[in-house]
Amino acid sequence: MLKRLLLLAALLLAHAVPAAAAPGLWVVKQGKAEVTIFGTIHALPRGNGWLSPAFARRFDRADRLVLETIIPDDPMALAPVVSRLGMRAGLPPIRQRVSPAAYARLAPILANSGLPVAALDNMESWLAAITVSEASLAAVGIDPKQGVEPALLARARRRGLPVAGLETPTEQLGFLDGLPESDQTAMLEAVLADTADVRTETQRLIALWQDAEVETIAADFAREAAATPTLRRVLLSERNRRWADEVVAMLRRPGRVFLAVGAAHLGGRDGLLTILTNRGLEVEAVDMAAERAATPAPRKAKAGKPVKGKKGEKAGKGKGKKAKAEKPAKGKKAKATAKKAKPKAKKKK
Repeated sequence: MLKRLLLLAALLLAHAVPAAAAPGLWVVKQGKAEVTIFGTIHALPRGNGWLSPAFARRFDRADRLVLETIIPDDPMALAPVVSRLGMRAGLPPIRQRVSPAAYARLAPILANSGLPVAALDNMESWLAAITVSEASLAAVGIDPKQGVEPALLARARRRGLPVAGLETPTEQLGFLDGLPESDQTAMLEAVLADTADVRTETQRLIALWQDAEVETIAADFAREAAATPTLRRVLLSERNRRWADEVVAMLRRPGRVFLAVGAAHLGGRDGLLTILTNRGLEVEAVDMAAERAATPAPRKAKAGKPVKGKKGEKAGKGKGKKAKAEKPAKGKKAKATAKKAKPKAKKKK
């Protein structure tokens, strides 16, 4: 229950899950404005080369990058916010908030993180769920530093692109903190019940993402969120409508925007793509095969290319000086040189 929805909730703080290949891109145009929409899964196992030349070519056309949120480079920058929203003295101990079977799984999950089970007693149930989810994802090789958003952000910064977030990290954590305790407890129970399936579920989610199967991802979330409609409404539906408003505003300004949001937000009847279509906008899937065909192959360095600079000149006794010495002289000097070089005629006897 709630495996994929719990993963989505964990990504708000941990940035967790994805991979390599040809994820989906969609484009919305109006006049001289264009918004490319990329469905992400916010992190990936180390070593996955998902950012292909064709994808990079599409990204590099943009004038601006917009993400769900911008996580500070220093992870400790969010610590005061997490503490204020997610920590509280006097809460029931974690043992009393979950079933005995779920509680028995806590210590093994947290073993590699170095965090004692008692550390969860002062955490709100949503933060305890995030903490446990992070630990279980780390155990299967998920590295938040290798995520999709960090890669896009780094590329944008190298190109000098303006970057903005649809929401602040504080707002995102506030969505979780504002959930009723029943939904928070459901999140915690779900992550504790599903830790054995994290590797399998992560691999399946990666495969769906690689194939741009946003409708299947949305259907999975909708089915598993049926027991907690408040969680779905707060984390998905309401945010999708607000983001659609933002896209409409982007289309009022000339330019190209690259918008990257979680893949779970795109599909379904209340997904971002459907909302935009219902508002009269034409949403087209980007033909990545055509993008690949139009992407020039990387140039290879020519073999035997002479070394440039002073070092090369010294090794070759000066490429420039040699060329100058061999160049024919001009003007009077040239005539004199030619006359001097002319062999003398032999006297007739």
